[in-house]
Amino acid sequence: MKQFIHQVLAVVEKELQLQLRWGKDFLLRIVVTPLFYLIPYFLLYQGLFNAGAGGLGELTPENYPVWLFLGTIYYTFVFNGFSTFENRFLLEKYWMTIQALFLTSINKYAYLIGVTIETLSESFVIFLVFCILSYFIIPTLFINIVGITIILLIVLVASAGIGLLRGGINLINENFRQVIFFALFFILFFSCYSLPLSILPDYLQIFATINPFYHGLLLIRSIWLNTMDSSLLFSLFYLIIFTVITLIVAVWLFNKLLKRFGIHGY
Repeated sequence: MKQFIHQVLAVVEKELQLQLRWGKDFLLRIVVTPLFYLIPYFLLYQGLFNAGAGGLGELTPENYPVWLFLGTIYYTFVFNGFSTFENRFLLEKYWMTIQALFLTSINKYAYLIGVTIETLSESFVIFLVFCILSYFIIPTLFINIVGITIILLIVLVASAGIGLLRGGINLINENFRQVIFFALFFILFFSCYSLPLSILPDYLQIFATINPFYHGLLLIRSIWLNTMDSSLLFSLFYLIIFTVITLIVAVWLFNKLLKRFGIHGY
């Protein structure tokens, strides 16, 4: 166990040093990029409510800023989890150091956890900023923020597991990059980070409700906006089970794919 912890910490230190080599780009990416997804929807809902629009599901003129802020936090965590291994593996591949990375004796789960912790540090800036803004608009209890943080950690692990598999596929064949990108885009879109579930057509609501990432965001918004009920227990268990299965299957498939097909496209 001690060796495992040392391996995790070594991965975190290495990844942080790599990211901080490009300090300004790093800060711009983690701060500015989420704003591109927040601002258009913020202006859209503000315009609709100013015009007296109704029928926007659970959104009201009072709660829509917090609803969007929480969606932006969630988007940041999931997107970073999906992307983190692809970016790292491709850099290692282009630098021709990827083989050395996999030849080391480091535990794959230690590597996964270490990179996830580093990704958490990237996401934390947005989390802190929008939590503060949300608190000024609709205050919530500290224990609720703790609960939301735990759910975000679970979601980050799940998305990083998928990201590990994505990175492995790109090592084998980069021609699948766009296909995977669009598949993950729709998974993230149907988490309803930007649109209320109730305004989607019925046949699209089905896709959202079977999406584990929708249930994670539902939990977060329900906790902060104090709309919790017993049905959320299903969402919590569904998310936890999905995360555990994703983590195990992703590491297993990653190892199998690399052993079977190897790394191509230097």
